[in-house]
Amino acid sequence: MITLTPHDGFATDPLVVAQDGLATVHQLLDIGCASSVVATRCGPSGPWQRVLPRVILLRPDAPTHHQRLRAALLYAGPDALLTGAAALTLYDRRETLPPKVDVLVPGRVHPRSHAYVRVHRTHRPTPRIPVRGLPCVPLERALEDA
Repeated sequence: MITLTPHDGFATDPLVVAQDGLATVHQLLDIGCASSVVATRCGPSGPWQRVLPRVILLRPDAPTHHQRLRAALLYAGPDALLTGAAALTLYDRRETLPPKVDVLVPGRVHPRSHAYVRVHRTHRPTPRIPVRGLPCVPLERALEDA
């Protein structure tokens, strides 16, 4: 039988569960997790892992394709949308996740591309279409961007 520590409760928080086991460091702090706990749990022997800067997977296993897409969105910010080949995987147009995940963000925000996330800024308003629980650009725009 596995004994849960008080820190394991963060992985079952409704926000973390709704985000496929992922959270930003700020979200963890907001739900009462101390920054020292995040640092310890993300350490070499800890059960959590940093998927991207400020984005934590509260599980020891490798992220799934869906978790990688969710992590890209969390990294890019609350207004980010999946586009290009990454969005097409959700629209069932592609079989495998591309090596780079393209996200579209409003021109007023300034996240940088990092690791497998490619950030594109736009000044055009873009409709937000939920596809398999993740925000995407419309199919036509995803095809154009791919």
